[in-house]
Amino acid sequence: MVYFLILIIAGLCFYISRLDKKFDKQLAENREKLIAEYETKLKKNVEKSLDTSRRVLKGQIHEQLAPFLPGFPFESADCSFLGKPIDLIVFNGLSAGEVTGIVLADIKTGAATLTKTQRQIRDCVAAGKVEFRKLSI
Repeated sequence: MVYFLILIIAGLCFYISRLDKKFDKQLAENREKLIAEYETKLKKNVEKSLDTSRRVLKGQIHEQLAPFLPGFPFESADCSFLGKPIDLIVFNGLSAGEVTGIVLADIKTGAATLTKTQRQIRDCVAAGKVEFRKLSI
């Protein structure tokens, strides 16, 4: 009876040992698979982030160079760069010595559209909600 119990215990130990090896093998395979998937996703995210950064930087360069490019509808000397929330304020005629109009302008490249704030500014201008104030301190 004791020998029988020893055989059962030995058999269980052997079986558990095989299961442990099988589990370790599956764990290693799953770990490698997860690492490969993570690296792939990480590379995609990095590329997407770099692409977005490139587009933003390219847009910022265009915003500042636009007044000096051929075909720009205003005199570059009449333009003042803001950057945010709009790119330019154009004082028509400033370089000639007589301001005849003021234009708020935003430069867009590609399929870019106005931001929510830029649309609100556009709507305020269209509704005549623009004023000039002299502030003394």
